[in-house]
Amino acid sequence: MVPPKLLEILQSLGDPELARRLEKVYLAASHAVGRLSDFNLLAYEGSSAQAASADLSLWEEMAPVIRDTVMDVNALLTVIGALFPDDPGLLPEGKPRAVAERIGFGRDRLAAQVAKLGETLRSPAVMSDRWNLLSELQLFRSGFREQMGELVFETASVFAYVQRREVVPGFESDLSSAIEVRSAVADLRRELAVRHQTVEEAELEDISWNADQMAREMDAFGAGSAFQGLRAQDKRALSEHRQQLRMRIDRGHPTKADLKRWMEAYFVIAQSLAGNLNPELLKENDREVLAAAGVHLEQAQQYAETDGTLSARALAAAVDVGKGLYGRDEALDAFLRQVETVTISELQGPELNATVDVFRELLSNLSVHVT
Repeated sequence: MVPPKLLEILQSLGDPELARRLEKVYLAASHAVGRLSDFNLLAYEGSSAQAASADLSLWEEMAPVIRDTVMDVNALLTVIGALFPDDPGLLPEGKPRAVAERIGFGRDRLAAQVAKLGETLRSPAVMSDRWNLLSELQLFRSGFREQMGELVFETASVFAYVQRREVVPGFESDLSSAIEVRSAVADLRRELAVRHQTVEEAELEDISWNADQMAREMDAFGAGSAFQGLRAQDKRALSEHRQQLRMRIDRGHPTKADLKRWMEAYFVIAQSLAGNLNPELLKENDREVLAAAGVHLEQAQQYAETDGTLSARALAAAVDVGKGLYGRDEALDAFLRQVETVTISELQGPELNATVDVFRELLSNLSVHVT
């Protein structure tokens, strides 16, 4: 479906014919984005024994996905070609020409990426490695969606000031996924640090138990929904590392030194996951969350001396909004976990005021780094 803000813009246009053509482009883009989002790598990842090669069976499995990817992009290109001329200069100056120019630019980028996809999938490095194939296909499908979203955003911006979340198809779904992954990765790093300390203090007879626990924790993370939002190459690193731990456990009685080396390597992988998230998408979210949480905190402070109940409710609203920042800062994460253990709306007096002050300072420190 076309986002409501786009429909509002189209309805406001004084040129019904341009509005009709744009609506068809937006419908086609929304449809294509939806189809390109529907891709779960889990069905194609295979076992660790299969991961080293992109055998014929995988290519047979992936052929429909590759075909549909190209067809979905070409469907949008066909709509654009039928509705907008190749030469925007044929149109009168003004917004119609500006729109056509931006659509033409987006069309050319998409067409170039379709050609590049074909070249990439024929390269020996991709044809010989299952994970490389999955990674490249995931990357291209994500890139197509981003370019389609940019085409919609750029054309809508000709007529009004808009935010990407208002007009870009699939924006909210992408943002929710990115926030979920960031949160899960932050918890993974924290749990790993706790486990590392436990291993450091463990007696010899407890090392095997800790190794088993680590394997279970890795299995749990791999089974979670956030794992599906990771890049294929990040999944590969985690899957191979998990396999190494399983193999060491199967050989029997891993040493503390073995487990510590393995955990240190795992921590490096976990640290890298945070750097591979969508920075621009999350930065825009973080700015909005900081602003919204700040408004609620202002209300909490205003009510502090006159109505403790309203002040506590405003603080609770700020915390609820602030959860969208989880994983962005360790100190803030610790605060959000701590307040989960209390009923914020029932706080009163000094405890309420102190909580407001702590939260305000944490957000202030974070805002310096979110530009």
